[in-house]
Amino acid sequence: MAAATRAGLAMNDSISVTDTANIPPAAVRRAKAQPRSPAREHVDYIEYFRAVAIVLIVAGHAMDLSWAHLQGGPIAGKEALGIVSALIDGGTFYFVFISGFLYRLVFHGRVKYADFMRKKAVNIGLPYLILGIPLAFYQMFASGFHATLYKHDAVLGTNYFVDVVTQLATGEMMTAYWYIPFIFLVFAASPLFDRFIELSRSRQIVILLGSLAVAFWVHRPYESLDPFHSFLYFVNMYLFGIMVCGERHRLIKLLRKTPVLILLAVMLVGIALAQEFVFHQISNIERIQGEGWMPKGFDAMLVQKYVGVLFFCGLLARWGDHLAAPFHALANASFGMYFVHGIILAAMSHLPAAASPRFAFSPAVFLIYATVTVLLSYATVRTARALLGPRSRYIIGS
Repeated sequence: MAAATRAGLAMNDSISVTDTANIPPAAVRRAKAQPRSPAREHVDYIEYFRAVAIVLIVAGHAMDLSWAHLQGGPIAGKEALGIVSALIDGGTFYFVFISGFLYRLVFHGRVKYADFMRKKAVNIGLPYLILGIPLAFYQMFASGFHATLYKHDAVLGTNYFVDVVTQLATGEMMTAYWYIPFIFLVFAASPLFDRFIELSRSRQIVILLGSLAVAFWVHRPYESLDPFHSFLYFVNMYLFGIMVCGERHRLIKLLRKTPVLILLAVMLVGIALAQEFVFHQISNIERIQGEGWMPKGFDAMLVQKYVGVLFFCGLLARWGDHLAAPFHALANASFGMYFVHGIILAAMSHLPAAASPRFAFSPAVFLIYATVTVLLSYATVRTARALLGPRSRYIIGS
């Protein structure tokens, strides 16, 4: 089995004495004074985790379509579908964890803040605008979306500019697009995360627990359409990714052990069962604007996703190499699939009843929708790459 990590090459090579014969002394001193960037490491199981995460995210949103097509129809296997939904829902937690892990592994100490933000603006922000603006206009003219403006308690008329900006600022125009305004807040806060990385482990744990307590208190915003509220709710998972990255070599030795994997799997399924039969809440507890700020209940999904992170890291570190090729392909297409899968689901939701699968066993309906959506999303990304070449990254994110 291939090693879980592969050391990369150092970013800069030092200048030897024999190389300096024909170089001015001042230039040699400047070159020697430049700090060497630390060796960059590729962590295979995190790449595999990106693939798993995007499949879970797409499947989770396909779950919504499955439930919609079961309304008024046969619902045998409803409890089984609820347990599956509890395990799949909230896959974005894994994306947030991976982002925190990769920030420490790839960017911290290597890339200047301005360069980091510029790269994210081009690779993520640009496709968001290219795809999001037409979708925002579609929402306005086809679905009737309009932001309500007030002045002196009087409702003002329609303002298309405000409508577009509101949708772009929240991700309102398409399924899953809320993640982009949220993650840009996280990117903007990178200097704070740099400081967090430099703290002692004990202080990091205190801050992580504090941010987790905040998440349990404020809950997830309704439809995740408030990026600042989402920041309060999800930032604990980003911090956890940073911390796991720092302890990855010791931690992964433990997580890949068979008894530990079995324990984590039992815990994962056990929490999902509790969500279905005890808490009767298979997704996150969401807070609607105007509900105040008192806790509404115990958010078991938060606990489940922490267990899920540890389980998938251990599982993929141990056996992920057996599916390295498909994992690599899905990971490379992950952001493109994130951008296009909502559009595909929106199109599928308008299919005639004759083209919509309906079976007596509801998990079978979900499996069909999830598989078709994942395959179509991946095929769309591959097609865009074939037609646009490297420019596809700036249009669909991959």
